[in-house]
Amino acid sequence: MQDEESDFPIELTKGVWHSTSSERYNKISESKYIKPEPDIPDEERCTNSSSFVRSLGGVSLFDFRHFNLAEYNHKYDLAIWATFVPCRSGWDETIWLELDEEKMNTAYLSPNEVMLKLSIAKAGQQIVPEIEAAHIGVIPISFIKRALRYSDMLGEFVEIHE
Repeated sequence: MQDEESDFPIELTKGVWHSTSSERYNKISESKYIKPEPDIPDEERCTNSSSFVRSLGGVSLFDFRHFNLAEYNHKYDLAIWATFVPCRSGWDETIWLELDEEKMNTAYLSPNEVMLKLSIAKAGQQIVPEIEAAHIGVIPISFIKRALRYSDMLGEFVEIHE
């Protein structure tokens, strides 16, 4: 029997990440920013237009630094994280951008802060509980520590060097 923890990629466990498609990654590289409201149709977004983080003017991030797969799956019936990790459902590959939390400074909202804001707002909007973080405002590409490409075909992460 496979250990449940081994189903989660170790490459993502030590950081704060933004995930995107290859096409969007190219647009991020060209514009020099990750934008809360990129010029893409809602149906192409990772979350729909009712995303709570977007309503705050933020960019959705994943913070897996304290993530425990067994505990999370026990607590939440729907493993929403699996829709995105390691590759978004329906995509051939996903680009993972690791961000420097220190550079994000006060614009960074931890998963706990996002959950607290949602409960205070009593909004019916969506978050990925306990792992969805946020950066309020645009994120300069200088905040990116490294970029990884996960290909479903290869089944592995490869660092992107530019």
